[in-house]
Amino acid sequence: NAEYMGELSRGFRETIMKGMFLTLVKNTKFFNRANLKIISFLMNSIVVLYGDDLIVAYQMAFVYIRQLAIYLRTALRTPSDESFQIVYNWQFVNSFRVLAMLVCQYVKPDDLWPLVYPLVQIGCGVLDLFPSPKCFPLHLNIIGILNRIGRAAGVFIPLVPYLLRILNSPEFKRKTYKAKQNRAPDLITLLRAKTPQFKQLSYQTTIFSEATYYLMEHLSQHAHTIGFPEMAYPALAQLRHLRRDVAQMEWKDEMRSTIQEIEKNAAFIQQRRQAVAFGPRESDQVASWENSIKATGTPLTAYFGRMHQLRTKLLTHHTARDDVPKRKTLEETLGEESTLNKTAKDRRQEAEDRPILEHELSDSDSYEVEVGKRSGTMKMRKRMRRAQGRW
Repeated sequence: NAEYMGELSRGFRETIMKGMFLTLVKNTKFFNRANLKIISFLMNSIVVLYGDDLIVAYQMAFVYIRQLAIYLRTALRTPSDESFQIVYNWQFVNSFRVLAMLVCQYVKPDDLWPLVYPLVQIGCGVLDLFPSPKCFPLHLNIIGILNRIGRAAGVFIPLVPYLLRILNSPEFKRKTYKAKQNRAPDLITLLRAKTPQFKQLSYQTTIFSEATYYLMEHLSQHAHTIGFPEMAYPALAQLRHLRRDVAQMEWKDEMRSTIQEIEKNAAFIQQRRQAVAFGPRESDQVASWENSIKATGTPLTAYFGRMHQLRTKLLTHHTARDDVPKRKTLEETLGEESTLNKTAKDRRQEAEDRPILEHELSDSDSYEVEVGKRSGTMKMRKRMRRAQGRW
């Protein structure tokens, strides 16, 4: 009986886990600030629930990753608008995001570690599928997810070429005139930019800053490795050329700070590794040396920590904007409907029945109120209503 109840509960658990994932896919057709908290709560709930049975979680995650790979392979082999739309939507991106969150949470070798490689391949395939500058918001969303996988799994993901492709875009080399200050786009809820946005300085600055941030995040994950100077050399060479070509002085200053911090970290690693007495083949000693450097910290990790704090503050301020739509309760909705259904006669009758408060009138009107009380004339009543703004 105990075994039967265990199998029965496992069947119910599988149904619930599958239903939650399908519910997420159905409800992420549109992704904006209004439903961001609900979708985030659903993703976190999926990660927690799948952690109760990692065997079933592995099987289901493998099936969903395989389905994403099939969609991507179809789009790569038979390019068409229909095949692109299957990949280029929030349902695909959020499914990829929640699977990455699941793998990052249970990334131990005995858990979901074998799913790291197929997830990384899908992410890189999406980046290669849409190289257009209009898709830079999608690229940054995917790169952010891949950075999270690389940090949790401790693996190297070659993201520098994709980030340099964004930074070397011709859009950043054109002179943009700031005729009026446009609001910065919300890249968290944006997949594709419209053509008029390319000429907006706020859009270009946001894309440039986000790409620089993800580049520093990627390099800071490997800032403690013994081969960091050689790994960062191609990026430094490209960034030096980019600093001369970009149009805005703000971007030049940002590139100068980025180059200085990368060079400082490379010099730090070179100075530390000159004193070692082991070779590249001695992997155990190399790993021990890298762990000691990681524990003490590097200049690049400290710099990225400050960048992350500043970005968190900016995102918090952006989330609390006044133009973000707020969800209304049922009582508020019913109250608005009852107000709209009222006739002009009902509203006029409510205005007449409402008592007059002295603090709503000015000092000059208070004298007329006293005279009206004594005489009781209609003229003073009209003045009182006019003072209240209801005539």
